[in-house]
Amino acid sequence: MKKAGYSLYLEGLIKKGYKGNPSGYYKIHKENKMTGQETQNLIFGKTMAGFAFGTPWAKKINISGESETTDFQGNHKGKIWIEGDEVYEQYETRYKGLIDCCEIYKNPEGDKKSLSEYLLLTDWWILPFSIIK
Repeated sequence: MKKAGYSLYLEGLIKKGYKGNPSGYYKIHKENKMTGQETQNLIFGKTMAGFAFGTPWAKKINISGESETTDFQGNHKGKIWIEGDEVYEQYETRYKGLIDCCEIYKNPEGDKKSLSEYLLLTDWWILPFSIIK
């Protein structure tokens, strides 16, 4: 039986020494991707929170998209906007002012207690989060 692409990828990671069982990894499915409107309704005027590298972070976004993020790198002020189904962020100092892009997915296996109801995907990481306010 032919395995799905992500299963082969996960098996390769485990062979290279990554810990864990593939069933414990985040699962990204196309049907869980949020639309731009869903994302806007979810995050604008709210506070997102989660853990990155074992450290808590929070991102407060006002209704016009101005944001303030507190994470292991400090405090960052910037702007967030939606184009299509993607979220764009640009901060005054973080990433030297470069624009970052991500997508948001619902995480059916997540929960509010572990701050993992949603998954924020960039080209370099998967970040679980929940809305706390």
